[in-house]
Amino acid sequence: MTPDGQEACDLLIEAGFVIPVEPHGVVLEHHAVAVRDGVIIAVLPIAERARASARPKPCRARMAR
Repeated sequence: MTPDGQEACDLLIEAGFVIPVEPHGVVLEHHAVAVRDGVIIAVLPIAERARASARPKPCRARMAR
């Protein structure tokens, strides 16, 4: 995590729709999926994330629960 609270990620996928496994039946519109080391670390609204790119620049992401 960087001093400004951002999580570094390898890949940030922005999508019109994201359908998570849990909770069942939910469709997230205009969301991004942050991936680091092959693991999803966050799913968040595109509007909440800062400009992002793969390392070494950070992307704004909260840890997935």
